[in-house]
Amino acid sequence: SVRLVEEPPGPPVRATVLGIVSGPDPAVRAAVARRVFAMVAAEPGVVDADTTVKRQPLRAHVVFDLRKAALSGVTAQNAAREVAAAFGGIDAGTVRLPGARDPVPIFLRYGDERRRNLGTLDQMAIPSATALSVPLRSFARVAIDQTPATASREDGENVDYVSGEMAGRSSTYAVIDLILAGMRQGGIPAGYGVRWDGEWQLTLDVFRDLGAAMGVAILLIYLLLVARFRSLRVPLVILSAVPLGMIGVLPGFALLAPFGIYFSATAMIGVIALSGIVVRNSIVLVEFIEERLAHGSTLREALIDAGTVRARPIALTAAAGMLSAVVIAFDPVWSGLAWALVFGMGTSAALSLFVVPILFAMAAPQNPTPATYVPVPAGELTTHKEYQPA
Repeated sequence: SVRLVEEPPGPPVRATVLGIVSGPDPAVRAAVARRVFAMVAAEPGVVDADTTVKRQPLRAHVVFDLRKAALSGVTAQNAAREVAAAFGGIDAGTVRLPGARDPVPIFLRYGDERRRNLGTLDQMAIPSATALSVPLRSFARVAIDQTPATASREDGENVDYVSGEMAGRSSTYAVIDLILAGMRQGGIPAGYGVRWDGEWQLTLDVFRDLGAAMGVAILLIYLLLVARFRSLRVPLVILSAVPLGMIGVLPGFALLAPFGIYFSATAMIGVIALSGIVVRNSIVLVEFIEERLAHGSTLREALIDAGTVRARPIALTAAAGMLSAVVIAFDPVWSGLAWALVFGMGTSAALSLFVVPILFAMAAPQNPTPATYVPVPAGELTTHKEYQPA
């Protein structure tokens, strides 16, 4: 079969959806592969399902009896050359045609009808050293068997492959459905297994590495905030903007799924970048609250003023970041990063104005009064230390 496929962006893989069936016995392994193939072919969004377990075509062998051939004055090499020339063809030279610039090659072999008919072998005459020609059937026979299947090995095991491509759906969702369907059906013999590769495995590896990188990034941000605010609780309030951004990212990609845009590896990169961007809104709010408290405002007044005064700068900053990300929102590779930034910055900016002051109030001392905090003379910069009793 011939298939025309478009090379997808990203690292090369054997197939977008790839099931690897492993096991010792070829017959049992082929039966399991056929079951997996039926599941893949029935999965919505999967097209061009294929498998390496196929009915092999028949092939014909010409088996020579060397003793009879020698008695007939024919060598096996000459007979094999004649059969190959008749069915496979042979270059017989060139000929110059009138008006032709270059010589035309001559390729000599039997016609299509004779090459399709195995009875032609019985009628063939092979030149002999003792006679003019000898029938091929007098010293050879035709044996028919199946072409051997291609043997595939991976990680030291014999395997069969089941593959498919995606159309209008993410391979991640398709493989999750296939895994759940396999768990419901069960019945895989002991010693045999099915594992999924292709873009699925690539996605798992990338998400694992990026998840670890995100954890390290958040830890470093936390340590920097601890050094800045000299507190262990206030940085946790500031980092609350990160999950607030995720609240917008995941539903946002759910809305974009019908349009073929999914949460991908580049979207995960956008989430990591988002964790460093959205904490800026929390820092602006917390610093403003602490400054008001240091000037003698009550905690309630400081929280209300922070949400009121800082709403416009936070909204403008988020809008600027979202508009800059829209530029690459329709790129096939980087669209995930762009939409992660758009949804994350928008949601985090809106929710931070309410959630961060509430969390700050929960982390602050109970029933604070203006006298609880050190007043700062007008014109002096505040040190933004955590609340110090007068």
